[in-house]
Amino acid sequence: MAKNKQSPASNDTASAASHSYRGVIFRYSLAAALVIVTSAICILAHVAHEDFEKELISQTQEQLMVIAKSEIIHMTTRVDNIYSGLKLLATNPDIQRATVEGHSFQDIKKRDGYFPEGIVFENFMEDVSAIYRLDDKGIVQSRVPWKDRTGADYSHKPGVRAVLETHKPYVTRIFKTNSGKKTMSVCYPIFHDEQFVGVLRALVSLKTIQECAKDSDLGSHGYAQIIDDNGTVIAHPKFEQVGQDMMTIRKETFPEHDWSELKSIVEEMRKGQEGVGTYHSVWWNEEDHKIVRKITAYTPFKVGNQQWSMGITMGYDEISSPVKAHEGKLLFGEAFVITAFILAFIWFYKTQKEKTKLRSQAESAENLREINAKLKSEVACRIEVEEGIKKINRELEIAAEKANLMAKEAVFANESKSQFLANMSHEIRTPMNAIIGFSDILADEEMADEHKNYVEIIRDSGQNLLTLINDILDFSKIEAGKLETEVIDSSLSELIESTQSLLLPKATQKGLEFKILQCGKLPSHIQTDPVRVRQCLINLVNNAIKFTEQGHVYINVAVDSDDGKSYVRFDVEDTGIGIEPEQLEEIFNSFTQADGSTCRKYGGTGLGLAITKQLAELLGGKVSVSSELGKGSVFSLLIPALVTSDSMELDRYAIANTLDQDEGNASEKLFCGHVLVAEDSKANQMLIKLLLERLGFEVTVCEDGQQALEKTRDKSFDIVFMDIQMPNLNGYEATRIMRKEGITTPIVALTAGAMKGDNEKCFDAGCDEYLTKPVDRDKLVEIIGKYFVESSDEIAKDLDSLTLQSDELAKTCTNSQAGGDPQSPAETIRSTQQDDHQS
Repeated sequence: MAKNKQSPASNDTASAASHSYRGVIFRYSLAAALVIVTSAICILAHVAHEDFEKELISQTQEQLMVIAKSEIIHMTTRVDNIYSGLKLLATNPDIQRATVEGHSFQDIKKRDGYFPEGIVFENFMEDVSAIYRLDDKGIVQSRVPWKDRTGADYSHKPGVRAVLETHKPYVTRIFKTNSGKKTMSVCYPIFHDEQFVGVLRALVSLKTIQECAKDSDLGSHGYAQIIDDNGTVIAHPKFEQVGQDMMTIRKETFPEHDWSELKSIVEEMRKGQEGVGTYHSVWWNEEDHKIVRKITAYTPFKVGNQQWSMGITMGYDEISSPVKAHEGKLLFGEAFVITAFILAFIWFYKTQKEKTKLRSQAESAENLREINAKLKSEVACRIEVEEGIKKINRELEIAAEKANLMAKEAVFANESKSQFLANMSHEIRTPMNAIIGFSDILADEEMADEHKNYVEIIRDSGQNLLTLINDILDFSKIEAGKLETEVIDSSLSELIESTQSLLLPKATQKGLEFKILQCGKLPSHIQTDPVRVRQCLINLVNNAIKFTEQGHVYINVAVDSDDGKSYVRFDVEDTGIGIEPEQLEEIFNSFTQADGSTCRKYGGTGLGLAITKQLAELLGGKVSVSSELGKGSVFSLLIPALVTSDSMELDRYAIANTLDQDEGNASEKLFCGHVLVAEDSKANQMLIKLLLERLGFEVTVCEDGQQALEKTRDKSFDIVFMDIQMPNLNGYEATRIMRKEGITTPIVALTAGAMKGDNEKCFDAGCDEYLTKPVDRDKLVEIIGKYFVESSDEIAKDLDSLTLQSDELAKTCTNSQAGGDPQSPAETIRSTQQDDHQS
């Protein structure tokens, strides 16, 4: 048995050999793992490089799409300006009359000196090369700039034929003129008394469209281009390609090149689709050509009746620098990782070899347990880090989803806001019509002073509430960017006199001196939006009257200039409470007043000055203020005037107070006739009926459009007042049906809608007049006066003279021949009066 025993030395040798063998296997396995990991890192690096390149191309395409849509807005705005100019010209009464009478541009210029065709052509600048005016047969009447084309038949010209057939605006494709010049035209119909009488034809300079094809930061191989739904080039940096088929040009220039990638993109552009893509093209110059890769983004848009597509293209070489830099960094990273792995392997090899020796010499397993504990700690730390990364990724995904949801909610909220404003305008103005209307009527009645005071308070409170509603609606439209201005030729004296007539009673009631003073020479006419300028002045003067207890409120009017531009300056000067210096910049902010006590004492929302400031900026002007606490303030309004050359000299106080001229009280005027009122609100029925009966009319009331339609079929009325929003059949549809059935009775639209475009909807439906609620009695009488003669004492005198003629008429009736019952003298007189009234 002693022979079978092994010595301790042999056991140590076997153990050492075993450890050595295991160490060799471990090192070879580690080397193989190193090779696999290094290969995997290289593969992942190249995959990451491809993803980086794709992401960079995607971001570039997104930027190109933004550029394309920006260029579309720029170009369509230019074309819309041409549309608007032709529309303005087509609705000009002088142009309508000239078209009907066949006058040329030269005839109008010699006769009146005022030639709107020339003014509109000058406003087009270089966008339009010529404007033609033709009659309803397509025969040329006039041309600006003047060339004698009178009598030429243009009915076969592109666009003219379409308007002659459809009576609608038309935008043509690109064509060549008789002189071989490439151009396109915008044609617009002319109507007079709702009858088609002629066509306006504007030749559009292709430079207007070509400007959007300029190379702007797109690199040497980048450009913008436009094609239509036939694939014809509308705009391109190389003007010789305009008017030709896009694919035909390229195939004829380089037939050996494969254009299939570009062809699929062009097909999508022709179909009006939006998208992005890449393709290989041939870039050539006078010396050489080469194959280049291009990145493109395209989006469709409408120009009148034409479907176009905008494409923005950039060469791949413009973004290849960061791709190459990224590739270099990856190669460097790969080399660094491989080197680090090799050095780590060498270090690990030596360390493991040393550990093998130590392990073979270890007397216990304590060292191994310590090493395992350290390894477990490292693994736990790594797991914790990985869990943290996963948590961060989940939080990022949740944040992205919330951002997308908030963006959708913002779009929906903006649309809902616009609809809410329209509904609130109608719903609030309908009861306000009854409140203000009946308080006006009560104010005219005989009653105790105390009761009369109560009625005045109700009426003033209603007017204040209406002003507040208008301010809030205007402010909301400004904030939404939906408040528009209309610059037209305006009489400065009429603007000033209307402001004075509106504000003088309010200042006089408070015991303040109110004057409008001219400082120097003023023009007779200016180019601006008179409605918005008057609104600014009313806001500033109301503000001055509200904060002035005694003294005066003056409006100083003068002509000013800045950077070579002409302005009309309105300085609203008051002797009120003044403003603290530190508050001067803040008072133009929304919902802001000088301090809290101001709001408590004088009232108001703080919107008036904010709206005035934003309106002035919309008109291209500005508002400023200077003030001294306790002595008063001066608010200065500067409005770009585009002052005409003719000016008038006035005395400093020559702006007459038209209120002193007795034009008669609206409530005292009397008329005669039978009126139909279509109104669903009981309160408003009572109000409008009472107002009209006090004016001398016989009034019939119905509750919806269907009843109004039936009554006009059964009986003839002298005028119809039509509410717009009614049950069963609304005012729009009822009016359209009346016009289709040949009912020519004047129709006045009654609506509580005060949003932009409401009046145009009423006129398009066939209404003759437009009256908003609350109903202004003076405006009501003004509209009625267009269609009725007032029953005054002078008319009674005319009736006396007609009575003297009745004997002769009676004799005529008595001696008339057989063939029908003769009219009585009274009937003959009434018939004569009716004929005179209609004429």
